[in-house]
Amino acid sequence: MSPHDGRSILLNELIDQCRIHLPGEGTIEVGLKIRHIMNFGAKKSFTELRYGCMFVNIEPDIQTRIQRYILDVEREQRARERG
Repeated sequence: MSPHDGRSILLNELIDQCRIHLPGEGTIEVGLKIRHIMNFGAKKSFTELRYGCMFVNIEPDIQTRIQRYILDVEREQRARERG
């Protein structure tokens, strides 16, 4: 599914085989469930949507890679804040 395929993504929709690129960890393939949809930065010509998702049926090794990626991002943010 592409954001440009013309169809709406619905609340509680399940998306199988979603590919997500995690810098430093590579690309993972997971199932997602849409849990929250919010209009964000609406402009006259279009509306941007922000989706909150939940991982479903996630493999333990994929979960570990996601956790490692999040820890790396948080570590980088703390380092920038400290200067």
